[in-house]
Amino acid sequence: MATSDQITQFRRMIGELTDVEPWTDAYISALIDANTSLNAAASQAWLEKAGYYASMVDTTESGSGRRLSQLRTGALEMSQYYQKLAEGDAEEDLTGYAYTVEIERP
Repeated sequence: MATSDQITQFRRMIGELTDVEPWTDAYISALIDANTSLNAAASQAWLEKAGYYASMVDTTESGSGRRLSQLRTGALEMSQYYQKLAEGDAEEDLTGYAYTVEIERP
């Protein structure tokens, strides 16, 4: 049985912060229990989201557009990310991020 801390952390991992269908606490608890780790469960959850998003299409009207197909792509990328974490193979990709290094003065 998943703990409330695990459920809270899992909710942050998948971006579903409220206890509403289909991401109820009971469903999340069962998903966590059925997997080897939170990362493996998150990978499965993102695959489920990708399946939901697969039916969404890009639309353009009145000069504005919505590229809803990007939701599926993003969900698949998140699933792969968490799968790599679950397997222990993930490396932090800092491409595109600015960072600084502390300067040491003599």
